[in-house]
Amino acid sequence: MLGQRSKLFLLAFLAPAVIIVFSTRVFPVVPVIFFSFSKTEALRIIKYVGLDNYVSLIHDPVFAQNVFSTVIFVISTVGTTFLLSLAFSLLFKARDRVGNIFRTILLIGWVIMPTVWCSMWKFIFDTYYGVINGILYYLGATERIGFFLSPGSAMAVLIFVASLRFIPFAYILLWPAVSGINPELYDAAMVDGATSRRMHLSITLPLIKPAMTIVLIMLTLYSLYVIEFPLLITNGGPAGATEFLNLRLYNEAFRYWNFGYASAIGTIMFVVNIIVGYFYVRALREK
Repeated sequence: MLGQRSKLFLLAFLAPAVIIVFSTRVFPVVPVIFFSFSKTEALRIIKYVGLDNYVSLIHDPVFAQNVFSTVIFVISTVGTTFLLSLAFSLLFKARDRVGNIFRTILLIGWVIMPTVWCSMWKFIFDTYYGVINGILYYLGATERIGFFLSPGSAMAVLIFVASLRFIPFAYILLWPAVSGINPELYDAAMVDGATSRRMHLSITLPLIKPAMTIVLIMLTLYSLYVIEFPLLITNGGPAGATEFLNLRLYNEAFRYWNFGYASAIGTIMFVVNIIVGYFYVRALREK
């Protein structure tokens, strides 16, 4: 048991981090919620309007499209990233030369600045000057592919680019959990005649469940709040098909200066994150 002086000593070390987190993460939520119940001009509150901003959102067809696009993007990105990172964790779990080279290459993509990453992939998929269309033209294609001209292809590009960006992060969280499993458990299962599939289902997945839950929570939060992909690659187009909730919030706040409406969107996203995190953690505890 820690003594009173030891507890105070630990609290003294934790205090700066707690203050920073509270001041940058918790405290800003309060004015956002307050703004969501107000009508504003820029940062000036004109009057209190109650739930009018939320009612307007419910009856806004563009907001419904924003929600639908966001759900498609989040589910697709989280699912793709999680499955690929889990597969890579199982394939390259050994601490050998091949695994080290793979992890080094994988981390290169993670350390690239998001703006550079988005600009690079926007150029690669460009209709006229893009690398992909250039290769297809060299191979004999007569028509160029407009990746950003249709809603489906533009969404697919964003999911692809975002998944590649998040895979290194998810892999780094899953790999230690996978590689830390005692090999004797697999040896015992092999003696009992268990197949590779059965060993992964009965040994690997149950033991790395806490790590998987953390990865799913973090990927969901990142996918829901990420703004650089739709902003820098498609700018919400075509016809608003890739204007996710975070980009809609940005446009309302910093293009139209409608902070009340933007705050209502931000509050809804905040509540959704709390609900999603709660169910993730609850599922982990129950199983």
